[in-house]
Amino acid sequence: MKRLADVWIDRWCQEQGWTEWVAQGGTYWAFPPQAVMPVPIPREALQELKATYGLSPQERWAVGVMLVSTAVALLGSWYSHCPLPLVGAFSLGALLTAAMDGEL
Repeated sequence: MKRLADVWIDRWCQEQGWTEWVAQGGTYWAFPPQAVMPVPIPREALQELKATYGLSPQERWAVGVMLVSTAVALLGSWYSHCPLPLVGAFSLGALLTAAMDGEL
């Protein structure tokens, strides 16, 4: 799951003068000003972007899916008098949380 939006990285690169950024293997690479080889974008800059903008669009979507599935599971469990829909919603929430939980 992408933790940072492409627009955020593109904006940071333009402000700092970095060019031709690319994401590869969870690491963002770009050409610094006056450089001939790409280097990883500093981790501090990525953490600052995350702190400034918060959840990425993919993370917002995942949270929305978790909330909707939980609401549907609550209604399904109440209607059927069975906890199985809640177990499914919990499992989905655990998987999405694990996907969102990664180092930046």
